[in-house]
Amino acid sequence: MSGDACTNDVIFFEHPSWHFGFDTDAETALKSRQMLLDRAASEKLRMLGYHWAYPGIGYAERRGSGYAFVTA
Repeated sequence: MSGDACTNDVIFFEHPSWHFGFDTDAETALKSRQMLLDRAASEKLRMLGYHWAYPGIGYAERRGSGYAFVTA
């Protein structure tokens, strides 16, 4: 689920290399988040996050060294 890998659409899209305090295995979580966002942006996949900006459905776009969440 994308919401577990990127709990916040601003922080973890813009800074995918930052760690989240509740990750059980921080390095695995970091790699998973980066792979998810890279794939989502490359393949223009629609994503869902329950705590993201309304309506919580959108896409990842590459922006510099990070990404941006663009609502659908």
